[in-house]
Amino acid sequence: MRIAFTGLIVAVALLTGTVQGAFARDANDIVRDVIADYIRPATTALKARANTMHAAANVLCEKPNAVALSTARDEFSALVKDWGQVELLRLGPLAQDNRLERMLFWPDRRGRGLKQVRDIVRDGDETALDAAGLSEKSVAVQGLLALEYTLLGDDSAALASSDSAVRCRYMQAITENIANVTGEIEAAWYDDGPQAISTLWQNPSDTNPLFRDDREQLSALFKIVGGGLEIVSVQRIQPFLDDGFESAKPKSALLWRSDNAVNIIASNFAGLNAIMRAADLTGALEGDVTRTADSVFFEFDNAARTLKAINKPTADIAANADDYDKFSYVNIVGRSIETILREQLSPAFNLSSGFSSLDGD
Repeated sequence: MRIAFTGLIVAVALLTGTVQGAFARDANDIVRDVIADYIRPATTALKARANTMHAAANVLCEKPNAVALSTARDEFSALVKDWGQVELLRLGPLAQDNRLERMLFWPDRRGRGLKQVRDIVRDGDETALDAAGLSEKSVAVQGLLALEYTLLGDDSAALASSDSAVRCRYMQAITENIANVTGEIEAAWYDDGPQAISTLWQNPSDTNPLFRDDREQLSALFKIVGGGLEIVSVQRIQPFLDDGFESAKPKSALLWRSDNAVNIIASNFAGLNAIMRAADLTGALEGDVTRTADSVFFEFDNAARTLKAINKPTADIAANADDYDKFSYVNIVGRSIETILREQLSPAFNLSSGFSSLDGD
């Protein structure tokens, strides 16, 4: 490896110590701040971006030209970034009504989703060319991967002319569907009703169907972050890295067609970092273990700097050994943070260490 792992060495050193600290902040306050300071603003930003994406698709279809196509593609990259801030919140609204899969059907191990998308673009299935009909079809043809293919897949340059009416209608249906789903996600997180996720998460009790006590409240938070890091590693980074530089697989990366593979991973890391900061775990602990919480932010910063340095097409990363090693380093940093959460911070809050989000996957 060609990178100095200073931050990782610090983290590993911390892991050899014994956790000694006290729980100094109420779990309700932690959850309240995560919802108010991160989740709600992030879902609002995603909904707004989805509406902007839909508007850009409408402009492109009404007056097809190269500038409008470029704008729509730029809006897609911005939408991916905002989605990356929300997609790992696999609790509540995103886990209901197939919203996660409707937004992002991934991994598509056998390419069946892509085949269905191509069939719609080629054959012009009328039942998929408006949002109402599309929402009733396979989740694989509704979300971001379908939108990526319409904007950047085979023959997508035709969107700049008047020769792709079917493709345009499908793109408009996808973007309207995405706007609808993101609106549902935002509304659910702002709902303060007695059975709403925000209410249940902030008010544990014996009659609460999801959270009986503060340990279950905080376990959900740790699962979002620790499980999110596992998802990024297992589903986003490792398939690309494969067994080494010589066998790297750039087209196995999520959103490689639009050069957004690194973009979404960087957004995932940024979102998880922001969740941890909103939770203020350093302020929730006392004693030596506060240094462990600080080390998490140190590692997130390392990942952000490295991802910024390699924010380029996956084919370029696969062709450059230094860039490949940097990508591999990001994977190591993510798993290091996951280990700190499991072996240091979870015990500090008297939580069990398990928080996999890939159980049964």
